[in-house]
Amino acid sequence: MNHLVNSKKYYGLTEEVETENGVELTFETEWINDGFPRWVVTFADYATVLEPESLRTRLKELLLKMIERHQ
Repeated sequence: MNHLVNSKKYYGLTEEVETENGVELTFETEWINDGFPRWVVTFADYATVLEPESLRTRLKELLLKMIERHQ
């Protein structure tokens, strides 16, 4: 996950907190509908989006499109 270190600040990292479940990252970004969700998809097997629900929905849409293209 070295690419996370290089890009998280670019995508608006505002807070990084170690928890018992892992590291919780908080972002503020203007690219919530397109660029940011596409970046988050690169961590699909590592990350869990806690909020906002609109981001979770957008990720599902992107992943479903990807599945459709690769069936």
